[in-house]
This record gives sequence, C-alpha cells and structure tokens, in this order.
Amino acid sequence: MQFTNPTTKKEMYDILKDLFMYYRINREPFEEPELPTLNIQTMQFVPLTDEEIKEKATTLLLGEQEKDKAERKASLLNKKSALLKKQETIEKNIIEFTATTEETYAKSKKTLRAKGINNGLIDSNLILKEILQLEESKNAKILEYASKCMDDKKEILAELEIVEEELNNIDEYFSSVHQGQILAKVQQLKEEQSKLEREVFKYNNDINEKIQRAESNNLKTTLTLKVKYLEIRSQPVPHDDLVELGYYAKVVNCVTAYYNLFTPKEAYNDIKNEVQLTVYLDEFYEYIVYAYKSQLNVEGV
Repeated sequence: MQFTNPTTKKEMYDILKDLFMYYRINREPFEEPELPTLNIQTMQFVPLTDEEIKEKATTLLLGEQEKDKAERKASLLNKKSALLKKQETIEKNIIEFTATTEETYAKSKKTLRAKGINNGLIDSNLILKEILQLEESKNAKILEYASKCMDDKKEILAELEIVEEELNNIDEYFSSVHQGQILAKVQQLKEEQSKLEREVFKYNNDINEKIQRAESNNLKTTLTLKVKYLEIRSQPVPHDDLVELGYYAKVVNCVTAYYNLFTPKEAYNDIKNEVQLTVYLDEFYEYIVYAYKSQLNVEGV
C-alpha cells in the first residue's frame, strides 16, 4: 500500500489507520478454490415412431426376403427349362419314331413286293391287300405313339402354365410369410428399443447422481476451507508476518515523516505524549521516542 507523507497529525493518523486496516484487519477475502468437476455427458434417447420402426424392420429384412424371391424364381426357371426340354424331347421322339416306323414298314413293303415278284403275284389282290394292311398298321402305330406323346405333352403344357403363373405371382407367394416376418421384426425392435430406453434412463440417473455427489463434495470442501480460513483470519496477524509484509516499515516511515517536519525537541515533546501511537507501532514506538530523545542529547538541548 502506497501513501503520501503526512503534513498534519490528522493526516498521519488517517494513514496509520489505513495501514492498520489494510495489513491487520482487511486481509485478502476468501477465494473459493476451483475444484475439479465431473464432465460426463448424459445420453440422449429419441425413440422411433411406429412408422419408423416398421420402415426399419422392412429395410433389415429386405435382403433376406429378396433372396427368398430370387431363389424361388431360379427354382421355377429351372423347372420351366426342364419342362421345355421334355417337350422338345417328346416332339423329337415323335419325329424319330415316325421316321423309324416309316423306314421299317418301307422295308416290309419292299420285301413283300419282292416276294410277289418271285411268285408272279406282283399285281395280285393278295399282295395289294397285304401292302394296304402294312400301311394301316404303320399309320395306327404312328398314331398310337403320337397320341401317347401328345398326352404327355398336354401334361407338360399344364405344368408350364402353372410354372408361368407361379413366376408371375412370386410376390404374392411370399406376401403373408414376409409380412409375418416384418411384424415379428417390428415387435423385436420395439422390445429392444424399450430395453435401450430403460438402460439410457438408468445410465443418465447414475450420471446425475455422480455429478450431484461431486458437487456436494466440492461444496463441503469449499465450506470446510472457508471455515478454516475464517478461523485463521480471526487470529491476529503474527508479528513476524507483519514485519515480512512491510507493515512496520511503513508505519515507522509515516510517523517519522511527520515528526521530521519539526525540530528534535518539538518532535520529542509531542511524540512522548502520543501513547495512542503504540496501537500502530507496537514496540517501535519506544524506539522512535528514544531516537528523538537521543537527538536532544546529541544537540545538547
């Protein structure tokens, strides 16, 4: 604390009072310590709406359900391909059977004619009748085989029609199954969301309790420190501390600055009666009085 040298006794006492208050009474106010705080963020939980949950369930199952459709489509296409091959084989078999039968019966006719020539019966009714019978037998055989193949082909065409219908209705085929899967997934997601909501609520409660305990501990610590500070402050400032702080140097300078305005005799005669100065100077009052008295002895006053 700085001051201007006093020129009157009132100024001197005012300065001494200020110094007394500054160093011995008005000490530094208590400053609350900056204690560490818990910086833990709570979790935010925003539940999905029913529509959002359904959309999520649909998205999660989309890959698996598309795989189901793809596998069924591939299976049906393989079945269709197999049926078409069967159909092609039947048509090929009819052609091959007809050709083979035609060839067989042609040989039989040729043999019959050769026999007729050998017997001189080439133009006889008997030979012609047998040839006609061979032709009828051939046609009947071909017709019988073709009829059987056509029955088989009808069955294949019926199966192909069913396969085509199934290919066109794959979505409908899985509709109820996939809808059931989505409903089950929706229920599962709702249960998981409820569980997560409870966990977040518990977590946030635990965090808030920890923060409150930490704040409470900090408050107790601050109050304890403040009480200890006030206890210390209520005690007089130790003499050695006042010396170290420079209090005595300043009050001595203040008093001597004022009394040095006078002659040693005037100063001595006045200060020896100012016992009130002992409040501010303590033992230094006697030293100053002695100092002025010593000047009187030196000067022979």
